[in-house]
Amino acid sequence: MKVRNLMKMAVPKDLSYQADNSRRGYLFTMHIVVVNIAMTKERLINSGFYDLAAHISRKGGI
Repeated sequence: MKVRNLMKMAVPKDLSYQADNSRRGYLFTMHIVVVNIAMTKERLINSGFYDLAAHISRKGGI
């Protein structure tokens, strides 16, 4: 499952398999380089997530 999702996000096949076959849990694998490459700030914003840093800088605070 993780392999397909990472490959949809333009991560190479070998790096996707490496992240998927890790024996570590999800908390460790979310900090590896492959996931950081796949989940950039621009992709998250385009997926509908909200950019809190931009909102704070526009409003001058929360």
